[in-house]
Amino acid sequence: MAIPPTAKPTLFLGVTDRAAAQAFYSDRLGLPFLGEHHGLLMYALQGATLYLSGAPSFKPHEFTVLNWEVPDLDAAQAALKATGVVFTDYREAAFGLEQDENLVWTAPDGTRIAWFNDPAGNVLSISQPA
Repeated sequence: MAIPPTAKPTLFLGVTDRAAAQAFYSDRLGLPFLGEHHGLLMYALQGATLYLSGAPSFKPHEFTVLNWEVPDLDAAQAALKATGVVFTDYREAAFGLEQDENLVWTAPDGTRIAWFNDPAGNVLSISQPA
């Protein structure tokens, strides 16, 4: 086996403005800030480390790059909204998701998902399994 199942994952996201990213991930999302390592901002995730890498010419992907599975999507969404997080309305997008009034999409299996962006435009989400 090339990568053992016990290997700890590390995630990297590009950001265009380190100060805005640090304020967003620390203050709005409430992630534990671990410090800086070789110019990268480090955050603790459940079982992993998230590194934010400053790249002024960074172009975000159009799809979700990081999701948090939560036990109660409504409570998590309300808490995020209280910090100023704005959820994304995909109802008028080319693929026209059928989101409810809180901008939550329910998948055919019953999983509920709500998306939002960080200051660099990275697509993030919270989801509640069916």
